[in-house]
Order: sequence, then structure tokens, then C-alpha cells
Amino acid sequence: VALQRLLRQAYARRRCAPAAVDLLVTDDARIRILNRRFRHEDGATDVLAFEDGGREPRTGRRHLGDIVVSLTTARREGASRALRWTDELALYAVHGLLHLLGMRDGTAAGAQAMRQAAVREFAACGLRSDRLFAPIRRPERPAPRRRPAGKKR
Repeated sequence: VALQRLLRQAYARRRCAPAAVDLLVTDDARIRILNRRFRHEDGATDVLAFEDGGREPRTGRRHLGDIVVSLTTARREGASRALRWTDELALYAVHGLLHLLGMRDGTAAGAQAMRQAAVREFAACGLRSDRLFAPIRRPERPAPRRRPAGKKR
């Protein structure tokens, strides 16, 4: 599903006045720079949302803000959930839009509400949502090899 179409449909379902959102798909290096600059957190993240609320000069439409998503993270996290990276990236974009629409995930209740909203958006677009919030499987480190007792190098 094209990210722009997904965001348009998700926004339209909320029956809000027409508005614009800018979407940037980038890599972990660039999103880390933005995260450090604007959130004062030194590390890559999956999605950033920057609220604006101003007007677009050309159209006069409200500009909700900017959404920045990491393709690098989507590929890595999607693989760890057995989820297509395109679906993982779509999840990040929807999550960013929900933030621009005022939802917050700083509490357990807020996070749950955002997860439920994302699942509804995926279902409305005909996308599978059963793996969206599956635990991320980190690769296991192999156990250190031990030398047999009594053998020296």
C-alpha cells in the first residue's frame, strides 16, 4: 500500500477539515540526527512526528506537520516480527499521523489506544494487522565455545 494513500485514507476516516502532511522516508543515520536535534535523544528511532498547525502558502490548507520514518528500522524490525517491511513502514507512518492528530502514547492507556487505532486503520485498508505488535525477536547470541578441560593452546 502506498504510504501517501494510506495516510490520506486514515485522515479522511476522521472527517477532519482538509489538511496536508509531509512524509519523509529516511535511514537510521538521518533520523538519529533529527532525534538528537529535536528530542535530545541520541539514537535512531522508528518514527518522528513534528506538529505544525500552520497553513500551506499555496493552498491555504492546514499543515498538520511532518512525519519522518526510518526505512532501515522498518526493514530490521519487520524481519524480526515476520512482517513485511512495507507493512512495518506503514505502521510507522500511521503512528506518526495519529500523533499529529493529538494522540499520545506516553501512558499505558494512550499506547493501547494508539495500537487499537493503528489496527483499525490497517483493517480498513485491507492489510493484515495480526503481526503488527508481535514481540520483536532479537537474534540470539551463540553461547561461547568452551575448550575441553585439560587441553592447552
